[in-house]
Amino acid sequence: MKNGKTAVKNALCGILAGILPLLGAVSCGSGQTHLEGGAGASGGKNRPQYNIYAFRMENGKLNWNQPGLPYKVNLVSGKTTPVCTDPLCMHDTEECPFFDCNGCAVGEEILFYRRGSLSRYENGFRGTEKLCACAVADGETEVLREYADSLVFLGVRGDMLYYYSAAWSKEGDGLVCTYSLHRADGKSGTVEDLPLPETYRTEGGYIDSSDYPNLLMFEGDTIWWTKYAEDRTASILRSDLDGQNWTEVRTGVRTFASVYSEGYGYTAGIAVELEDPGDRRGENGGAVTYSLRRTRPDSGGEPETVAEDIGSSNFLVTDRHIFTMEGVSPVPEGTKIKTDPFSYGGDVGSEILNGCRVWRMNLDGSERTLVGETAEYYFAGWQGVPDKVLFDCYEDETNDWLAFFFMEQDESGRLVLSEDTLILNAATGEFTVSEFVR
Repeated sequence: MKNGKTAVKNALCGILAGILPLLGAVSCGSGQTHLEGGAGASGGKNRPQYNIYAFRMENGKLNWNQPGLPYKVNLVSGKTTPVCTDPLCMHDTEECPFFDCNGCAVGEEILFYRRGSLSRYENGFRGTEKLCACAVADGETEVLREYADSLVFLGVRGDMLYYYSAAWSKEGDGLVCTYSLHRADGKSGTVEDLPLPETYRTEGGYIDSSDYPNLLMFEGDTIWWTKYAEDRTASILRSDLDGQNWTEVRTGVRTFASVYSEGYGYTAGIAVELEDPGDRRGENGGAVTYSLRRTRPDSGGEPETVAEDIGSSNFLVTDRHIFTMEGVSPVPEGTKIKTDPFSYGGDVGSEILNGCRVWRMNLDGSERTLVGETAEYYFAGWQGVPDKVLFDCYEDETNDWLAFFFMEQDESGRLVLSEDTLILNAATGEFTVSEFVR
């Protein structure tokens, strides 16, 4: 439980911003079983022993649409290195296979990414986007297909990427985009065209994710999808893995979960108890508590509460476990630290939290155990970094390694996202900082 005016105000802002959290929202937890941007779970279990990596950009999370050079964090050795394996490459010319990289999606052994971009002109778009695959173990890359269309990544099952291509055409005085669904096998290099239940189009020269079904989750031989309606509610659909047998399961869905794993969607519930019930903005303080809930996409009932009082809204769901984290202590009274440029702005005093406790539990919330505690680091989620504090995990038969973003102070005292990654060995409780190797 957190007390204080700032905690209450921030929680109220979060609730107001998420009164209608539609499907496909990015949550505060992610990992090998969840892909950002409304995508679903990876279909595999544990990663191969030689592929024990988390992935990130130098200055932030690995994102479907973020340009830049991807890096891999070896969670066992503690080294962070470019995915490009050429030690002499400067990554700033066409000779680098990751030059002009615009978005990545991680499979079990394959990293999918896009190269190139489209530029708009009066009658359409110019340029190309290449769908590429990189074998993480040896760094070998391959161009799977080249498009004169925009590519939209959806989700990865094992090493099979599901994605849309968005083809533009001139109609009348405007542009129309028509979507096609595809599946790429990162190991064989083959690409298949899959059917959609209807033709999906958008007008106006932009891509709108509400115009087509978004992939939520894989479960066995089923894909769960969501699609927005005109009233901004959502429908739940399902198909088989080949994009056949589309069925609408639910309509009029207004709230749902945002992390998907093993047939369930998970979300953090927030409860605010105001000191003054009439104080709508929480100016007079109060208490904020967080719970973890789950539900199935085909269930019309209320979500099941998995765990109470989890300490924060930051969590990660893997194939075997749920990890949650909570702040340990505030910055010492009187300390002034400037927030980072992408935070909420302004000087912040003693309300900034540093350090954390990391808890592990089974997928049903049982056997909750403290696996790590530190008071040495500022964690990114409390400083406004989009989405991720605890952002990836590798599990083998006996152990878990977890990757965290964290903040550090620059010379002016401003908190900025570190290019290094904090790694927790859940068996020993040891935190280590990765060695960043360019």
